[in-house]
Order: sequence, then structure tokens, then C-alpha cells
Amino acid sequence: MNSAETVLNPAEVAKMFRVKPETVIRWVRAGLLPGTNVANPEATRERWRFTQANIDEFQRRRASKPAMNMGSPRRSKGGTIKEFV
Repeated sequence: MNSAETVLNPAEVAKMFRVKPETVIRWVRAGLLPGTNVANPEATRERWRFTQANIDEFQRRRASKPAMNMGSPRRSKGGTIKEFV
């Protein structure tokens, strides 16, 4: 990380995406959100920090994924949609 860059913690990133900080940590562990663990190597607790470049990369990856296919709706005999298959 460049010292001139703004560095965000998980709570700040969570606020940006309107999720909980735990969700941000899950994204990191799943390899979806790049970040830097700034904790002491002997520490048992992770301390993640994110640059704007990390956030931009995450958003680029999310935007390039195709939308989830919900399938076709199932209709009941009455004509109302019952569930998606």
C-alpha cells in the first residue's frame, strides 16, 4: 500500500456496500475482495485494510458476473405464480 492512499477498515467498506463488517471479512476469505492483513504475524486476530484499488477491483469483478438465472416461474392452476424453479 502506498502511504498516500486512503486506507479503509472492514467497517468503512461495509458502510459503502450497506452490509455488515462480517460480510466484508467473508468476501476477503472467499477471495472476492482483495485486502491486506496488517496484523502482527504472531497475532491470532486478523486486521484487514483496503485501498480504493481493492474496492475498484471488487466492484469490477462483481459487475462482470452474469445475473443469476431465477428459472421460469411455476404457475398454480389458478394462474398465480407459485414458486420459481
